[in-house]
Amino acid sequence: MSMRYNPPPNWPQPPAGWTPPAGWRPDPAWGPAPPGWQLWLPASGPAVRPSLSPIPHPALRSTNAGTALVAVAAGSCGFAGFVPPLWAATQRPLDVAFRRRMRALAGGLAALMITGLMLTAGNTEEDGTPTGFLGDLGGVLLFINLAVSITVAVLVRNAGVGAELPGVAEELARRRLREQYRQLATNDPSLARSMAIGRPDLPRRVDDGGLLDLNAIPADRLTPLTGLSPEEAERVAHAREQLGRFTSINELALYADLPESTASLLGERAVFI
Repeated sequence: MSMRYNPPPNWPQPPAGWTPPAGWRPDPAWGPAPPGWQLWLPASGPAVRPSLSPIPHPALRSTNAGTALVAVAAGSCGFAGFVPPLWAATQRPLDVAFRRRMRALAGGLAALMITGLMLTAGNTEEDGTPTGFLGDLGGVLLFINLAVSITVAVLVRNAGVGAELPGVAEELARRRLREQYRQLATNDPSLARSMAIGRPDLPRRVDDGGLLDLNAIPADRLTPLTGLSPEEAERVAHAREQLGRFTSINELALYADLPESTASLLGERAVFI
């Protein structure tokens, strides 16, 4: 009985009539097929997608810890204001940029508190009231630290909510992969080309997080690999032919006349080598 290829919905759709050649393997960047998916179906059978087992979504992380951190920031008069951003950083272990911002914010709040305490330490009256210009400045800094600490605690109290939803950790890891391979392509384009970075149309053994080299992918593969409509893919190919190569997603969107929403989605995976 003859069989036909049945690509999963999260894989690029091949051209009509395409059949995987002998020894063909899916690109690791496409991710795994959904559980229970059949890659081959009888050629004479109806084009029915097999039903997939629903993936249970875990309950959202409780916000009790985040609420307690607001109380800590307020109850300590801002002296523990650096704690909420440090806690928020631990809630997203794979989001490097977020963790870096939170640690920098914690350091800034700690420095603000220490500076305020040092200015007020030797410039207070017997009842503890700041006196003189330096004392007043220290009091203002401590008040600013208190206000900012509470604000930050309120903003980051739900940093962990949704972090355990199915696919979130994996997508954050793939986003990090894309950034690392983009950096490689910038620093060493020749190496990136030899590794077929951004080329899911070529055989390769590297997972670059799903990058798409829009300067190199053949015109007839733009639609199945990028999700662009045939008209959009044609405009991209024509603009690329005229310019020679693109240097950024903004340049591509401008010359190929792509909608902002399309350019934004494409920019998540685009690389220009």
